[in-house]
Amino acid sequence: MRENESPVVIEFSIFRKRVFLLIFEGLISIPLLLYIAGSSLSLWEMSESIGLHLMGFWILGFLLMVFLWPFLSQSFWISSLKAFLFAILGAFLMTGLLGVTGDERFFISSHIAWKLRGMYAFLFLIPFLFKPPNAQQRKLAVVPLGIAEKLLSWNSHIEWEVLNDPTGSLPKVEALVVDFHYPLPQEWLSFVAQQSLKGTPIYHAVSMYEQFTGRVPLDYVKEEVFLPIATRNRPYRVVKRVADIIITLAIAPVLLILLICTGLVVLIDAGRPILFIQERVGERERLFKMVKFRTMRNDSSRPSFTQNNDTRITRTGKFLRKFRLDEIPQFWNVLKGEMSIVGPRPEQKPFVEEFKREIPFYSYRHLVPPGISGWAQVQHGYAASVEDTRTKLEYDLFYIKNQGMFLDLYVLFLTIRTILTGFGAR
Repeated sequence: MRENESPVVIEFSIFRKRVFLLIFEGLISIPLLLYIAGSSLSLWEMSESIGLHLMGFWILGFLLMVFLWPFLSQSFWISSLKAFLFAILGAFLMTGLLGVTGDERFFISSHIAWKLRGMYAFLFLIPFLFKPPNAQQRKLAVVPLGIAEKLLSWNSHIEWEVLNDPTGSLPKVEALVVDFHYPLPQEWLSFVAQQSLKGTPIYHAVSMYEQFTGRVPLDYVKEEVFLPIATRNRPYRVVKRVADIIITLAIAPVLLILLICTGLVVLIDAGRPILFIQERVGERERLFKMVKFRTMRNDSSRPSFTQNNDTRITRTGKFLRKFRLDEIPQFWNVLKGEMSIVGPRPEQKPFVEEFKREIPFYSYRHLVPPGISGWAQVQHGYAASVEDTRTKLEYDLFYIKNQGMFLDLYVLFLTIRTILTGFGAR
């Protein structure tokens, strides 16, 4: 202790540091915990048992944090960080165990992932990641009608038992998969009802198709699922908006360097203008001015699909588009609230009008803010035709249906892969 420093000053200094740390921890943890609580309560409305289980896991994780707090590092900073991260990790792991315990194993996690609307949309992968090398394939029976037929060629972890006779007996399987949207003959309906009465788990083929492909087939879209989305998930929307602003401001120095360097390259190679500003369709079909680096010649403003080796693209433009560097200025749109970091890619108004006429449910992609990157973008890349756009819409609808912070994080992870590999660039 220095001669001119009293114990009171030292205690106050420690107190001040601890207050600052508590405020810092609160800024990080409270919004997250509120979001988790809000999501759990929303799930409770859909399924009381799932909501109760999820809330129980988070409470258990919190109690675990409190219990382990004294046994962690004596450093206040390190112990706080460890406890917080341990609680979050523990909650994730315990939630994931839903998928590997019980009679239904994988399909419980798949069902819960669907219920959680994206918060755990990729949880169905957990049993595969931790599956022992000598584990047997899971055996499922399937009524080979409708979209259920498409499932037979997918997923090496499942052994399919194809049922052809509704009057026969059901082999020993873990569950029965049926497409209830398909007009099943009365014999099959009676067969499925009997199996349900016997306690056999019944799974909808469409839900499994969505989990296997990450797409919502347009022929099976339900209006009652998508129409209320605009007024739901408000806690998630608030958290996502705050995250967009924080992330953009946090990486602003890096963005500034990239903007200057990329702008100079465009100026030297293609001349002015450096930026390309174009009207795009955003959330609720509101128009906004999207900003990006110019990658095409000045006379290439007419709306048309970008093709491979498109002659309108400049030399610099090919490189920028391959590694998505032309999208960097759109962080300005994110700050203005016109776009998000993750969401369906915004389209030009003439394209939107055409797609609305030719593709059913196309307007549903405007239920959420458009994004710099998106689930469809990292899974499919750029669209070069109406058919490609239809496929991308199915990916977009999957994202909208299952939107959540953890699906957003997964998209960001895949975006890094896309940037490094140039996947889907044109």
